[in-house]
Amino acid sequence: MSRFDDAIRGFDDANAEDPVLERVEGEDLPKELVYGRRMSGWLERFAPDAPESVKPLSPSGSC
Repeated sequence: MSRFDDAIRGFDDANAEDPVLERVEGEDLPKELVYGRRMSGWLERFAPDAPESVKPLSPSGSC
């Protein structure tokens, strides 16, 4: 696993601790985790070739 992947996992782990939940497709998920995944999804849509120096600002996955 790369340093980039480790950083993203750290963001996801921290965001998963958010006690505020948001319902997504019938499932209650930590709101900050949902937000990070949404932002990652948009980054991939608009700038799929963005450098890793930009991607950590937007944690992994998509919702």
